[in-house]
Amino acid sequence: RDSLRGLSMKIAITGGSGFIGKWLLLALHKDFDVVVLGRQNVKTLKIGDNHFSYVSTDYTPETLIRALNGCDAVVHLAAKRFTENSQFRSYFDNIEISDNLFAACRQIHILNIVNLSSQSVYSEANQIPWLEDDIARPANFYGLSKITVENLAAYYNSQHGLKIKSLR
Repeated sequence: RDSLRGLSMKIAITGGSGFIGKWLLLALHKDFDVVVLGRQNVKTLKIGDNHFSYVSTDYTPETLIRALNGCDAVVHLAAKRFTENSQFRSYFDNIEISDNLFAACRQIHILNIVNLSSQSVYSEANQIPWLEDDIARPANFYGLSKITVENLAAYYNSQHGLKIKSLR
């Protein structure tokens, strides 16, 4: 981050109104121009005394392309949250949103993307402590959707030259 100070960089954050997103916005807004992407129909997001630009999207490729206009990088936090007893079908949105985002970024040449994964890609079947190079054995369908998105990101990197970094 220190090496990027002084650069005029615009970062889009999907899911910026969530718990992690709010903290990330507060950490980045002094050094970067940040914009929140989400499904709410508002123009700004207020966190404490800070107001952040908010762009509404339904996460289709068309609305994402418009929402990402002028952005240099994306932090992808948006996902349907884990709930007990959910079926896998309820997490298809996580995969579709991510695919649409990666495709939109590819189309408008945003290469730098950070994708937030989850510890839910591991389970009791994994030895503790978990290591990022362990084979993923998801604990639930949410974890399965997250590892699927990690693999989707790897595909976009190898096939389309994006530079998606998945963090667990």
